Amino acid sequence: MEASVMRGELQGETAAMFDAYGRGYDAADPVVRGFERHLTRLDTLANGRRLLDVGIGTGLFLHLARTRGFEVTGVELCPDVAVKAQREFDLPVHVGEFTSAALPGGYDVITMGDVLEHSRDPRAFLVHARELLAPGGVLFVAVPNHRSLPFMTVDLLGRIPGGGGFADRLYVPYHLTYFTPTSLGRLVAEVGFDVLHREQESPHAGRYRMNPLVRLGLVSVLAASRLVGLEARLALFVRRGP
Repeated sequence: MEASVMRGELQGETAAMFDAYGRGYDAADPVVRGFERHLTRLDTLANGRRLLDVGIGTGLFLHLARTRGFEVTGVELCPDVAVKAQREFDLPVHVGEFTSAALPGGYDVITMGDVLEHSRDPRAFLVHARELLAPGGVLFVAVPNHRSLPFMTVDLLGRIPGGGGFADRLYVPYHLTYFTPTSLGRLVAEVGFDVLHREQESPHAGRYRMNPLVRLGLVSVLAASRLVGLEARLALFVRRGP
């Protein structure tokens, strides 16, 4: 999660995530179970075991991938975050911008969880990922879903006097691009990827620190979004085309 560089500005909302997903992580935690579910799918899709994670966050995803036999490497924009992940999980991490980092390429899997929406040029990110993948390599991308019930609800609340504060929880300053299932699918196809699997999922509200009433409202909206198939997060597994 390359957005981890913004942790200082988003401390109130996201600090709990960085506290919870170090070496003392709970295997039953919904976020951890989500990581494991995505890795299970990558196990079945990947032709090899070399995996690069772009925007490593706490490093837990890479750690879990390594326990499954992947040969892992990370690339992280924020030096402090990279040092913390190296200390927590003894991970190899390149520090710097993904598109200019000295990476060898030939990866069988590249993962980008909650990263692409922070890029000023998402197409360049995907083009570079394709260049770094081995033939037939798999890319996993997860981004907020702008065509979701949570976003629709926040847009509606934003039109009510005093309701704009809710929008700040989704429309954060560092989300530079908002994707829908259609726009993300179109972009990966234009870059030269074939979609293997797509799904929607909901974030785990428990990882954020917020007012109890706000949490209750968020949990209710997330539950409704699952029922109607308009969840807050998109996940795509795509293969590099010829």
